[in-house]
Amino acid sequence: MIIKNALDEMLEKIPNSHTLRAGTRLKDKSIDKITEHDEGKEIVVSGWVHNIRDIGALLFVTLRDTNGKIQVKLTEKPAEKIEKESAVWVKGKVRKEPRSPTG
Repeated sequence: MIIKNALDEMLEKIPNSHTLRAGTRLKDKSIDKITEHDEGKEIVVSGWVHNIRDIGALLFVTLRDTNGKIQVKLTEKPAEKIEKESAVWVKGKVRKEPRSPTG
């Protein structure tokens, strides 16, 4: 896995997911398509919450889609409680993190 990075933006529940129209774009790319060429770019990914680690000032969320996993770093607590298997979308900047289990 090349870069399954931290994204520094807020994790949000998909708004009005029951009323999304056909063709609504929920992500820029699949998690497995994120590469070192995306570093520094702002992207949108969507998937399901696989794991959550709350270490006080930071919240680390492992997000998965049908093709892979990515670690998301939140610097602010989300407005709604995030639970495992929640369907979410994430908008943020790709950043390589060598300490992350997913890159």
